[in-house]
Amino acid sequence: MSDGINAGVMEAHKHGIVTSASLMVKQPKAREAAGLAATDERLGLGLHIDLVEWEPAEGGWQQIYARVDLDDPAQVDREIAEQVEQFMRLVVRVPDHLDSLQHVPVEGHATN
Repeated sequence: MSDGINAGVMEAHKHGIVTSASLMVKQPKAREAAGLAATDERLGLGLHIDLVEWEPAEGGWQQIYARVDLDDPAQVDREIAEQVEQFMRLVVRVPDHLDSLQHVPVEGHATN
């Protein structure tokens, strides 16, 4: 997400606090994060599938952005496949794990 987050993850890993991190391949600092992760093979690295972002607002949720229509399974499938491919191009390996759908309201509730 940012230079600060990337540096913080690496500093926490250096001190044994973080053993694995997740990469959001469509965020502006993804290439830099992949490069930092490549400097230490002990750091596990997975893919955070980034489809939409929501934030709390006035007792509900406000959408910040959407990469796909969540009601269209074909769109969702294509976007996930694209993000996995982009991860493998950036990191030159498959993800250790997948995270998904942070802050996606489902029937008025957030899920992780």
